[in-house]
Amino acid sequence: MLQTDYQTLLRIGRSMISERNVDKLCELILSEAQKLSCADGGTLYLVDAQPATELHYSILHNKSLSMHNSAPIGESAFPAIPLFLEKNVTNNSHVAAFTCHAKTLINIDDAYDNTQFDFSGAKQFDKAHNYRTQSVLAVPLLNNMNQVIGLLQLINAKDEHGNTTTFSEELEPMISTLAMFAASVIENRTFSNSQKALLVELAATNDTQEIIERILEEAQDLTNSEGGTLYLVKNQNETNASLEFEIIKNTRLDIHMGGKAGPAIPFQGIPLTEEDGVENHHNVAAYSANSKEVVLSLIHISE
Repeated sequence: MLQTDYQTLLRIGRSMISERNVDKLCELILSEAQKLSCADGGTLYLVDAQPATELHYSILHNKSLSMHNSAPIGESAFPAIPLFLEKNVTNNSHVAAFTCHAKTLINIDDAYDNTQFDFSGAKQFDKAHNYRTQSVLAVPLLNNMNQVIGLLQLINAKDEHGNTTTFSEELEPMISTLAMFAASVIENRTFSNSQKALLVELAATNDTQEIIERILEEAQDLTNSEGGTLYLVKNQNETNASLEFEIIKNTRLDIHMGGKAGPAIPFQGIPLTEEDGVENHHNVAAYSANSKEVVLSLIHISE
């Protein structure tokens, strides 16, 4: 990339960082992507959740048609695009869905000549609006955990005379860098907003069990975990202190024990000290409680 390209990306990055409103941020991202690529049309998709199951139409712009459609975060301006046709079968026929699964940029010279993807939806749109979808550039928005949080899809690059042309390969690194910035800022803004909303919600309830349930739910959502356990300390600062199982959840195994509505947990508490009075460092939960440290571990199971 040229020095001017870096300066342009730096300007865009600063603008994104300074925008605190998530809806305005998404508008800014799509607008800058269209300017950078000279695209006539563009769509910013955001995933519904993690792990993602569908793509929501967050914003759709088209200059030639003077079209602007948008939806608040968490909603879709048009019917969402499923990422799976059925359980565990990926949707590889739609270019946006395929781009999410492949986690790679897709550059198509002419949608009507392409045989890999199903552009019947684009053709129906063209017929209804007297338009012609030609060049398509789809770029995934990946966070620092390599998870897709959304997608930029740009339509019909324009040359200096206003004629539709292809998206050049020289443009791809810049759009990919913009997408990387966008993913980071969107995730930070949405996370910050969700945390503020959670604090307000928790402050409004006196139900301790409900608060505990939400804490575990938010922790699982934040870490994209299938399962989680929340313990409460019993007899703190005493020799018989222990970690008592409060809630156990596993979405994959459909387990929900303890809490407000789950069946009683049959497991005994985990002692924080051994019989000789030494801190229990054999159990990961007890070690974390005693050391007051975050413990990250990866278990390898050999066949």
